[in-house]
Amino acid sequence: MGLFDFLKDLKPKIKPEWKKRGWVDEKEFREHNFSPNMVKMLEEADEEERTGLLTWEYFATLQLTTPKIHLEKHEEVLKSTTEPELFGEPTGYSDDGTPISRYGYWIQTSEFALDGGWGESAVGVPTIVGNLKTESQMYKDWINYLIDFRTIVESDLTIEEKLYQINDVMSQSSTGYKKIYKILVTEHGFPDSFFTDLFCELDGVGGKTAGLLWDAGYLSIEAVKNAPQEELLNIKGIGKKLVEKLKS
Repeated sequence: MGLFDFLKDLKPKIKPEWKKRGWVDEKEFREHNFSPNMVKMLEEADEEERTGLLTWEYFATLQLTTPKIHLEKHEEVLKSTTEPELFGEPTGYSDDGTPISRYGYWIQTSEFALDGGWGESAVGVPTIVGNLKTESQMYKDWINYLIDFRTIVESDLTIEEKLYQINDVMSQSSTGYKKIYKILVTEHGFPDSFFTDLFCELDGVGGKTAGLLWDAGYLSIEAVKNAPQEELLNIKGIGKKLVEKLKS
């Protein structure tokens, strides 16, 4: 049950209670029996009934593989009677046929929660660079870093130009970016690991083979597909059957 579903379920029980206890009206009953936070939430539920609109907030998955279109919409707020449509193409469908995406999703929220609610979550948001509290500078830097990174990755630059922009330009653009880049390189073998993972889209290629192709100087899927068979067979660990799959 969502927050507003709970409040809607609670409200019909309030009226007979305030009448039974002799309160002047429902507002007085609320003020005497609920905390200021609960009163505010009930008022928002009233507003929802009057307008027919719900408050929705979009959350992108804050990872290197998330497309830019999702990252730029992170924490966007919309008013709608129904759940808004996903951004970008769906990556799957739920049992009832509803499109879903592993890159982002809408959550029903409230103005109270958007204004801070009961304060910042002590848990934070898990990311590849650590557990980040949403009010921290590192959290803001990480979102901006991801958007800038995806801008480079999704551009028409060559792979060599992309690596230069990531390793030599973007990594030095701010103190926050330097810290993020250091964590990614030290703990995750970035950015090579990001690009070698893309090779796993090729039939028969796993993490180990992707590393072999990268170390041999093949920096993109296109470079692998366009490589002569003899060249690929000269790579230690690459067999004839795999080359046939790569060329099929």
